[in-house]
Amino acid sequence: MQWYRENAKYRERTYTFVERVGIERARAVILEDSDGIAADLDAAMQEAIDATSDPWLESEAPKTSNQFAALITAEAE
Repeated sequence: MQWYRENAKYRERTYTFVERVGIERARAVILEDSDGIAADLDAAMQEAIDATSDPWLESEAPKTSNQFAALITAEAE
């Protein structure tokens, strides 16, 4: 996935990316590590994963006082 993220064109779907670079080239890079970049790709992917956060896991201690406040308040009829 990281190789795709680094080499795909902006908004290019995975299907068209693989079609453009070729399935054999994708297999060589991803499965056989033909370019010797697998460790770097894994590290970059892990860095991206570590940088994400799930706001619902922070529900007990929100980052801001209104992080989970309703955006639209419903009026009682």
